[in-house]
Amino acid sequence: MYFEIAEAKLADLEARLSTLENLTCPQQSVIDDLTARLAALEASGGVAVPKPVPTPEPVPEPTPAEVNSSVTHPAGTYGPLTLTGTARLIGAGIGKTIIRADSLDSILTVQNCGSLEIGHLTIQGNYTRQNQRGLHFKGRCPNVHVHDVEIRDVGFSGIINDIGAEVSGKFERLAVSHCGDFGVQFRRGAHDLSILDGVWR
Repeated sequence: MYFEIAEAKLADLEARLSTLENLTCPQQSVIDDLTARLAALEASGGVAVPKPVPTPEPVPEPTPAEVNSSVTHPAGTYGPLTLTGTARLIGAGIGKTIIRADSLDSILTVQNCGSLEIGHLTIQGNYTRQNQRGLHFKGRCPNVHVHDVEIRDVGFSGIINDIGAEVSGKFERLAVSHCGDFGVQFRRGAHDLSILDGVWR
């Protein structure tokens, strides 16, 4: 009985292989696959050999990218960024364009920006990373406009400036939630700030 089943499998594979070889435009990859499986079946004495499943390659954590210009990010999820000089970063909307980092301490870093605009995007972190900062100001940033931004799931502070880092400008239509320490934390160096229409929870 066992050999009858094995012979039937061999006969079926040979018939299918013969049919494919007689096609005008055969799919060579299919023919090669069937030929290999037929040879393996014969070598194993009639025991079917499963097709191997390739192991997926691990996806590395994205490294921070630097932006010193006007950039529009379409909908999608992007790795951490560092903004310098004169920068304008505009997304496709809250929940549509997402700047995200799971294992880094700073997600969106602003460093020595003469003029800065950030809008229409989400900054998302990893709540379990205790030192993580969502929107992190370093150096001198005297002309800031942040609007229509959601910041969530950040381990430490949603918005923060380093002690002594100058930050001034306007923040409006912000939603900051589920941050481990402070939603918004402006420290020494921040001045002349206008914060409008914010939701903190």
